[in-house]
Amino acid sequence: MTTPSPAMLRIRAAQMHVLSEAAMARFVDALVQALMTEQAQRAQSLGADGVRDWVLHGVARAASYDITGDAAVGRYVRLMFVFGRDFDQHPDHPWVHQHLTTPHADQDTRMNALTAACHDFVLRMSARRDEA
Repeated sequence: MTTPSPAMLRIRAAQMHVLSEAAMARFVDALVQALMTEQAQRAQSLGADGVRDWVLHGVARAASYDITGDAAVGRYVRLMFVFGRDFDQHPDHPWVHQHLTTPHADQDTRMNALTAACHDFVLRMSARRDEA
């Protein structure tokens, strides 16, 4: 058996781009399918194409914060489905943007902090509603 030469193992940039696009398409498809179940009411109102549009929007918004790992992006998109399409820019919730842009924190740390803050927000709003 011969050892492959380095030339045989080179993957051109164009090939990597195609592989990357295929992986992204699979990721988006899986996230759309998950959201169709997890967020059935909103998904039904948006339709499958609308859900895909939201997912693509969420992937792009997450990337703008250097959130690119599958798990972190999935969490970002799920939060977007709960809090709204542009929840990261909502003037009533500046804390969202603050968590997403925390300096020197990796994407998982930022998403953990944001998820906890969103959970706390929901609990506070629920308590206020119950008091009314």
